[in-house]
Amino acid sequence: MHHEYSYIVLPKYTYYYSLRVPLDIRGQYKTKRIAVSLRTHSKRAALRGSQQVSIQLENHWSAIRVQQTDRMPIIC
Repeated sequence: MHHEYSYIVLPKYTYYYSLRVPLDIRGQYKTKRIAVSLRTHSKRAALRGSQQVSIQLENHWSAIRVQQTDRMPIIC
């Protein structure tokens, strides 16, 4: 769970979740980094929120990867 600390930032008064978009799906995005407000001033709440965002992003990225492999031509 220690790695999740690196995903939250506190630029002013509200925590944000910030993570780079993986290289293999970066073409699907206009930016190299995802930043989402966690809408909290509490570090504890930010850590809980970051876990939820991580799960949602990983599920979304997995779906993108599946779509990309479905479009790959089959070479025999």
